[in-house]
Amino acid sequence: MEAAQGTGRKESGVRTGIWLGCGLILGEFVRGRHGNEWLGPAPWFLLGLLIAATVAAAWSAQCIRLALALPHRWARRAAGLLNLLVVAAVLGAGLHWWYRSGQYLAAGLHSRTEVFRDQVTSMYPGTWQAYSWELSAVVALIPSLSALTESIPVEAAALALWLLPLVLWACTGTPGLRAGRTLAAGLAGGALCWAGLFAAGYVQHGRRPGSWAERAGAYSFFHTWLVMGAILASTLLTAAALAAVSRHSWLPRALPAAAVTQLLGLAGAFVLFSADGCLGRFSVMTDRCHWLPTAGRIYLGPITQTVMTPTILLAGCAALIGAGAGWGVRRLRRGSHVRPDPAGHPDGTSGRRQAPPPPPAPHARLRLISSGMVLVLAVPASLLTAAAHEAPSAAKPAGAAASVDAPDDPLGDLVDSPPTARKATIREWQMLAWLDHGGLTHYKRIADVITDVSDALTAAGKQKPRSNGKISLDTKKFSGLCGALVKRADDALAYFPVPDKELQKTWSGSLKGIARQGRICQDAMTRGDDDPYKTQADRSRAFSQALDEILKAVGRLTTILDKMTDVAAGST
Repeated sequence: MEAAQGTGRKESGVRTGIWLGCGLILGEFVRGRHGNEWLGPAPWFLLGLLIAATVAAAWSAQCIRLALALPHRWARRAAGLLNLLVVAAVLGAGLHWWYRSGQYLAAGLHSRTEVFRDQVTSMYPGTWQAYSWELSAVVALIPSLSALTESIPVEAAALALWLLPLVLWACTGTPGLRAGRTLAAGLAGGALCWAGLFAAGYVQHGRRPGSWAERAGAYSFFHTWLVMGAILASTLLTAAALAAVSRHSWLPRALPAAAVTQLLGLAGAFVLFSADGCLGRFSVMTDRCHWLPTAGRIYLGPITQTVMTPTILLAGCAALIGAGAGWGVRRLRRGSHVRPDPAGHPDGTSGRRQAPPPPPAPHARLRLISSGMVLVLAVPASLLTAAAHEAPSAAKPAGAAASVDAPDDPLGDLVDSPPTARKATIREWQMLAWLDHGGLTHYKRIADVITDVSDALTAAGKQKPRSNGKISLDTKKFSGLCGALVKRADDALAYFPVPDKELQKTWSGSLKGIARQGRICQDAMTRGDDDPYKTQADRSRAFSQALDEILKAVGRLTTILDKMTDVAAGST
């Protein structure tokens, strides 16, 4: 680092990364894993090694240039050490992807795609004929994403890739990062991501199944992947676009912008899932308007675990491609009469020795603003990364035997459990969604009416008895309460069925009993021409029996609700 400061060279790191990547590719040829063939059936997957090495080298070189503006030697050396650790983790992530997925794709081993397809269709209920194209895309994407979500050093490196440039800017105020424009690009990417999320909701609403059980299967699975696709696509596009228009520090600028886009996308996904039902034509699962942050957390957990780290790593690759495209366009605009820049400088630097002007010292206000910006972005990103890593470790699905030459089963790492456990988890989520979206509300409305009936009976019992030793009841009031009870029970019966056949049978039977006895109670308190009760004693007896049966049915509802809560407790 000190030598670079003395010479003033502005290396982009691309040339070094290309040489490193070519060395890795040559090493794969020397290993001879493709038998007698020099190239495998799909050699273009080898470019993954080249891109990973180039991204690591370019990020290292450009962050070193930012770190040279630090005022103290110990700070520069600390930044250099952290730089080295991050680069090692990024290269490790690239090699991990290659050995887990890339080398088998390059060798043409696509046979396990059908295994992944069968496992997904067995874990999620529903009709899959309408999702054949989406299923193929998801199954092809699963191995690469899961290969980048398994290591604490890789997750920490993905966080440092965009956070370290912002910290250096906050400490030095160097103008090369153009943090204001970088943040604006991230906000624009976030707006694009939100548009994609709403578009996904609009499309899914149009093909939403009629029953809740069908929505909780294949339909919900693909909507979750559509959300992840919107976040991933908008983040990569933001990184590529910003790198294409940047001449200097294009990678330290592109990655923070990608991180802002990703955080806004995750926030948007949380809001949309929590407010589902209140969005009209963009609602996905239900049309009942409730604000349910629990549902948002349920969906956000697997989304964060799946895309949080891979998105930043892939954003670096997208930035490299965008920087190369922008450099080529600028070359074409300048014309061939201009002496070409040395190879490996997509940021337009010549590599000649130049004495960099000293950066201006940041003002106190700039330090405060920059530090606040770093904290605002770093805290939620760190919490999301930690939450994603603390998710239950993956287990391999049953029946997914792997040979020595086959990659480990990445689908098991993604879906968290074997098919039987996955079905149990889906049942837990369905039960929690059923309770949160209205099940508890319907029970509470019935319980409130029962409380009103109890209060009315207590008030009547405090009256002074008549000469015959009996008390009089306000027939109009009790008739209204019994009618309200019938209405509450009918509303609960019209709600989605309980996602458990046995519990649904008891639940609906109890509600029908409450509605039936409520009508008897209402008739007993109302006199009419077709009065079925001949005497007041018959009327009082029917009223008392109806109340007893209603209380028994409510007791059964309470017991069933406790069982439902136990089922849903595993998802919270």
